[in-house]
Amino acid sequence: MAFGFDNSSIVSALLLFLTNVIKIRIAYKTNRFDFRTSRWEKLEPDYLDTFWEFRDDIRNLYTVHAVLNIFSWILFSTLIVRAAWILSLGGKFKPGLHTAMVIIAAGGGWLEMVAKLLIVGREQISRFMYAHFNFQEWIVTNDKVGIRALEIC
Repeated sequence: MAFGFDNSSIVSALLLFLTNVIKIRIAYKTNRFDFRTSRWEKLEPDYLDTFWEFRDDIRNLYTVHAVLNIFSWILFSTLIVRAAWILSLGGKFKPGLHTAMVIIAAGGGWLEMVAKLLIVGREQISRFMYAHFNFQEWIVTNDKVGIRALEIC
């Protein structure tokens, strides 16, 4: 252990850095997509099809980002808990303050994990529905009402 760092703090820092690099890559790909707010708000079916194809293109990258982000926050939260224990001198110095640190760190890590899992789950199930269900013909032939309903959901 050099300078008070151990392997878990280095791994946590590298994971957080890697997730941010992936997030920058996702933002770069998103900025290259020709997003038209007016066409999206009007729910134009051809534009929505193009938008879903773009989402399919970045889906794997986003899933990797979310999973790595979950692991990095869990590891980071455990480091904060360890630091709070050390700073409290084994629970003898200002235990209320250090307990609050632990609760905030654990709560933040848990909320980040749940939020990412919900977002990834929603994206995965929406993509599955788009790929396996008929969204082109609901009322009349080629009306594409289904793709509009999926986009609103």
